[in-house]
Amino acid sequence: MFNIFEVMQDKNRKRAQELERLAEDMSALRKPKYDEKQIEEVLMKQAQQLNEDQDMDLFADIGGPEVVGEETKKRVTSNRGGVMHIDLSFSSLPAKLQPLLQEIEVIAKSDNEQAIQLAMKRIEQAGVDAVGLIFREVRMFYRKPEKRALLAELLSRLTLLNLKGRIMIKGVLEHATNRQHLELAIRTAGLIQEREVIPLILKHAEDAELFPYCFEALLEMRDSSVIQPLIQLINRIDPARTETIEKSIQIARQFSLLKPSVIHDLFEALIACNLRQIRPIYTTGIRAFKHEAIPILMEIIEKETDPYRIRRACQLLGGIRKPIVAQKLSEALRKFPEKKAAIIEGIAHTRDQSFATLLLAHLQSDESKKIKGACLKALASCGTKDQIPQIRPYVNDASIRAEALYALISLGDPQAMDEFLHLLIHGNAQEQHALSGIAGLLSEKYHLYMAEKMVEMEDRGAIIILAALQKPNRLPSQIGKYLQAKLDQQPSAPVRLEIYRLIIKFANSTKNKLLPLSVVYEAKNRETDIAVKREIEQMLDRLPKRLGGVSTNED
Repeated sequence: MFNIFEVMQDKNRKRAQELERLAEDMSALRKPKYDEKQIEEVLMKQAQQLNEDQDMDLFADIGGPEVVGEETKKRVTSNRGGVMHIDLSFSSLPAKLQPLLQEIEVIAKSDNEQAIQLAMKRIEQAGVDAVGLIFREVRMFYRKPEKRALLAELLSRLTLLNLKGRIMIKGVLEHATNRQHLELAIRTAGLIQEREVIPLILKHAEDAELFPYCFEALLEMRDSSVIQPLIQLINRIDPARTETIEKSIQIARQFSLLKPSVIHDLFEALIACNLRQIRPIYTTGIRAFKHEAIPILMEIIEKETDPYRIRRACQLLGGIRKPIVAQKLSEALRKFPEKKAAIIEGIAHTRDQSFATLLLAHLQSDESKKIKGACLKALASCGTKDQIPQIRPYVNDASIRAEALYALISLGDPQAMDEFLHLLIHGNAQEQHALSGIAGLLSEKYHLYMAEKMVEMEDRGAIIILAALQKPNRLPSQIGKYLQAKLDQQPSAPVRLEIYRLIIKFANSTKNKLLPLSVVYEAKNRETDIAVKREIEQMLDRLPKRLGGVSTNED
């Protein structure tokens, strides 16, 4: 089973690398054909013309009458100059735009890339009038996130050099209540780097459903002044919103669009963050700067005396995984022996096997249990199977047994995983606590193995395994079938509760959902144990509501 899983993991890694490359390519394509100065000159010329036609109606032929229902058109002003009245109902469509409805439908429904690009080009040729059309038909793209991204791309082409279109975007952000419209306006504002609307986007970012779009747009603005309010917003993310956190971690790679000076802000935010679910957003953001982050992190390692700050800086440095990082950590190890444990932990994050001999030497020569434990953890990611015989004796040392088993498991020792499970279930309280923490560090194939073994165990062992599986931030979705198999055995109430906790923890995840949330709702309805029923209700009450996408006021 492990070999098959390793092949799957290898494929997933390659796929992730390919997706990252494609994302970088798309980011390059998004860069405007004009520099900021040229764009601003064009917009200011248009502003001068608009000032000569004060209070003109924008999209008067699209928006219908001056009064729509009980709402009047919204007055929108541009910082560049000009005042416009905009109808945000998009209730009617002029005859000249009717043919473009067919092109919108092609974008929404077709899988033919060439046909989609041709349709986008035809809409683009219609100019600024098509802005209202796109907002009018956005409902066709509900529940199609990849298609909504195409709409934002199209809208950015229409508004990049068009002040009227930019004012329309601002009007939507200022006055609209339809969240589909808001999402589209937020994404477009980021693509065209319309910094005038940053305060509006920061306000909309307080909406949990809109936050990921706001987060990405704010980074695309390339305005480093947003860093502090953005950190405040990140710190407010509900830890139970696993899908939001997953998206935010991916978006955090774009922190490198800001000035390297924000690395200090991100590091301080990481140090102050008490939520382990949120911290990966900051670590990803810092590592995204790559070479630019190295001197800043090295300075922290050299000058800091706080062990936690040093440890975090070493971890971040190791995680950048550039050849120069290995050199810097080697130098630091010689230069700062009093910081050895933290630096070795940084080495672990490099996954560089050239450190194996050095780590083994420190493991064998150092008397400190803390250093030995750090070396064993580092060997788990930097060692090879050749080190297994030298590591094996350390399983007999109770003070570093957990770290030794972790290293042996990671390096492929055939006995280590079963030894780990035996001690996790039958060891003393201290051993169980240490091994439960190590469970969060194991790779997914071992989490799958734990779940498979859990099905065969009696209730006590199953509870311990299920509690340990709460530690990782991600689990393979295949674990769901083992959870269902255990539920089918009709286990005791404590086992059922642990399974429900695990299902609920990953209920909001798009990639790591274990079982449908309906399993828990059905259990609540048929549960006869009052204590279990009450606990399920409390867990469900704490679970954030998930909509299939960004909702609208019509929904």
